[in-house]
Amino acid sequence: YGVAIPNSVEDAYELDIAKRNTLWGDAIEKVISSLLALECFRFMDPDYKPDDTWQYYKLLMRFEVETNLRRKARLCAGGHEVQLRGLSSRSTVVKQISCRLLDIITHCDGLTIRCGDIGNAFITAKCLEKVYSIVGAEWKEREDALMIFLKALYKF
Repeated sequence: YGVAIPNSVEDAYELDIAKRNTLWGDAIEKVISSLLALECFRFMDPDYKPDDTWQYYKLLMRFEVETNLRRKARLCAGGHEVQLRGLSSRSTVVKQISCRLLDIITHCDGLTIRCGDIGNAFITAKCLEKVYSIVGAEWKEREDALMIFLKALYKF
């Protein structure tokens, strides 16, 4: 679409300054506000030190531009860096046949599919791992705070 995609939160803010808008910043704020509203994290006192049973997650913000040119940000956790320690792990994806069946049912019932999207996937799932992270400047007054994950995030 001819829109520059940032590689980091810092890039996003620099692009906003260069373009004299707040589109990327608004996308970052929207995803963080959504996760806070869903109570995905607990922020600890500055003197809190997790013991050896806790593992560190690196946080990354991923960016995209939707077809309507709306900017979208997703907060992802570095799940590939964490040892599962006795927990089983699996990920599922909807099968193409399931989507086709929904199309047939919709057509037979005289309905119209307007759009489909997954927002905050897996956010309702409790995080079974004992993981934490340190938050960056995009968290504003919480910058550099230690954050414990209560619910699962997108993992890369």
